[in-house]
Amino acid sequence: SRLHEAGFHVDVDASDLTFNKRIRNAEVAGYTFILVVGQKEAEADAVNVRKATAEGKDLLLSVDECIARFKALEAAKSRVN
Repeated sequence: SRLHEAGFHVDVDASDLTFNKRIRNAEVAGYTFILVVGQKEAEADAVNVRKATAEGKDLLLSVDECIARFKALEAAKSRVN
């Protein structure tokens, strides 16, 4: 995964569970970000970031834009700590 190659920890749930159950498991596990990649996203080289906005809405980003935003968040967090 390009996210992993960019230095981010990535887990993939390719189980036979339903989509909603996989999302719920990720939420319970406490992941900071949950990225969804279905056929539509794969074809568009994109990811759907769940509950990514202040209003709790999903955000569709290109993989490159997602990596850039994650790196910016990481840099901002480093400056605060």
